[in-house]
Amino acid sequence: ANGVDACTVACRSDKLQHVCKWLLMCGAPVRAKDFRGRPSSRLRIIEWARETLHTYDTFISLVLCAMMGLGATDGGAGGSAMGSVGDAPVGTGAVPLAKLAGVEEARLLVADFAGVPHGPHLRHLRYLPVAFSAISWNEVDGADPARNSSSESEEEGGQSEGESGFFV
Repeated sequence: ANGVDACTVACRSDKLQHVCKWLLMCGAPVRAKDFRGRPSSRLRIIEWARETLHTYDTFISLVLCAMMGLGATDGGAGGSAMGSVGDAPVGTGAVPLAKLAGVEEARLLVADFAGVPHGPHLRHLRYLPVAFSAISWNEVDGADPARNSSSESEEEGGQSEGESGFFV
């Protein structure tokens, strides 16, 4: 009734940040009005995207490599497929996840279970930093350059949105 949509409410509320993240990951556009006057919310969203993309990279390098059988033998330096864990012999030689190699549905289920985004969600997450950096936040927040030239906003911690270190 008051002209404010659900995405704006979620992105402006500290209690609804998880809803905002979900909406953005599902493809809701990054709109300046949703984050107007909320630099801490913007930085939290960018940090969340960075951590989530790092989780994806870790998943790819650890779990998917194990599932694809890359370096996946339990054998020792002698090249034998027989290894041991404690006193119990291990005779298969392959990492159990390697049995799922080539089964895309299994990889997606493991990713879902681990909370790792994939498909369109991953694409939308990769787009977030670009979308946030394309917005001139000083204009959106109504900052007066003459008034703010000598001191930075306390909430931004002396760092502008474009200098948040996301691309470093």
